Amino acid sequence: MLTPMALEWEQIIVDSSDPIALRRWWAEALGWVVVDESQEIIEIRPEPDQMPRLLSVPVPEGKTSKNRLHPDDQEA
Repeated sequence: MLTPMALEWEQIIVDSSDPIALRRWWAEALGWVVVDESQEIIEIRPEPDQMPRLLSVPVPEGKTSKNRLHPDDQEA
């Protein structure tokens, strides 16, 4: 018999052609705060010191496909 596993996530990194606009939109939609906004990475969290965090990073070659979530251990 399989035992259900709890899922706890710490961060998600999303590539984007416009990471600043994407994170600002998500921060407003979720009511989260922007904790880091630099040229390389944009980070938002529910509160400045609380997990999980969502990060956006620029894609230099341009976005060509959807972002997808995959567990580290897909067999599990």
